Amino acid sequence: MFPDLTESQRPSRPDLPEQIVGIETDLADAEAWLTSVFDYWRGQSDQQDPLTNAGISLFDSVFARSFEARPLLSRSLESEEAERLALTNEQARILNILRARRRVAISGGAGTGKTVLAVEKARRLADEGFRTLLTCYNRPLANHLVNVCAGIDNLEVMNFHQLCQRRVNAANEASGRNLLEEAKSTYPKEDLWDVQYPNALIYSTEILEEGYDAIVCDEGQDFGEDYWIPIELLLTDEKTSPLYIFFDENQDLYERASSFPIEDEPFPLTINCRNTRNIHNASYHYYQGETIEPPAIEGREVEMITGPSVDPQAKRLHGRIVELIDQEDVQPEDIVVLIANAYHKSTFYEALRHRPLPGGAQWLEEGEIEPGKVLMETVNRFKGLEAPIVFLWGIDGLDPADNAETLYVGLSRPKSILGLVGQPDQCETLLQLSEG
Repeated sequence: MFPDLTESQRPSRPDLPEQIVGIETDLADAEAWLTSVFDYWRGQSDQQDPLTNAGISLFDSVFARSFEARPLLSRSLESEEAERLALTNEQARILNILRARRRVAISGGAGTGKTVLAVEKARRLADEGFRTLLTCYNRPLANHLVNVCAGIDNLEVMNFHQLCQRRVNAANEASGRNLLEEAKSTYPKEDLWDVQYPNALIYSTEILEEGYDAIVCDEGQDFGEDYWIPIELLLTDEKTSPLYIFFDENQDLYERASSFPIEDEPFPLTINCRNTRNIHNASYHYYQGETIEPPAIEGREVEMITGPSVDPQAKRLHGRIVELIDQEDVQPEDIVVLIANAYHKSTFYEALRHRPLPGGAQWLEEGEIEPGKVLMETVNRFKGLEAPIVFLWGIDGLDPADNAETLYVGLSRPKSILGLVGQPDQCETLLQLSEG
């Protein structure tokens, strides 16, 4: 009986008749399968003579020879995901502990479930009747959150600058003013996104009375200091309305010097419930802060796909992805190629886009994960997101000391399989550092 094998994998050899081999579908009615096995051995005869020692030896030499049947990698991914789900649900109990607190900052390293808990907290607040905003900095993460939260009443989901644009446009229409131009006039030499838009959002609160009863911010380390004043002003009551901020100071890729408007000490999340232990060890070498307990799932060793330059690396990476889809039954959307060197991302995209994928799968250059497509993204844009299988590319020439945050984020995105793609020496260096 091989419960991890599908019909297409059912072993069949002259010395191993398929009638006596059980697979996944046979488990639905084990009794019927056992009966069919006995029927096979009985054959056309109603007489069943007991086996002698000689008969048992003959049986052993013909039918009991060992062989290996390896489960598909896709089945292993499903099994590991079930373990993660149980652990993440356990993390959700933390929200019960913090329920009475109105303003809370929750810290945690990569994979500790911050985004899952942010969504759950926003859902609970909305269900309690609070008009709730769930926001973040990164646009791809916001798009993901919109899909996850679809259909939840009283909950709006958007990234911070979508919030700015929508509120400012609505205030302009209501007042006849141009709030963004006013902010540009007041702060002529400041950044559009970090200063001018946040201040235009402040102006909008003077015009639009409707705000939010509760706000939940994910990836709060990306919010600049000028973002928090309008966030507070959007709350129905600046002192008593719930404000929850989830953050990881080690993922400060945008180098924000944020000071959260919360007096209490952050509540720490201390268990990694996303990665395997091997991926945790590789990524947490670049982490500093509260000790994070590694996951129980050991997982596979980090893969190395090496080549002297981009083209040979692309050829071998493409071959590995084809193998996963064609031979391991992995869905294309479970695979993501992340580029650490965002300045040269087009070089890496170009090296892959002309290489065909099996089964009608396609490449997707930046965007949301879609069925049937292998996503190619930069580490910065994929912040806050995850995938079962991630290949980190564009690592050649990166100084680990100067790019610790990028490496930390990129290495921590995969749930089950991590592959490093680069020159042999660079891959070895990154792995040796993590092992050290």
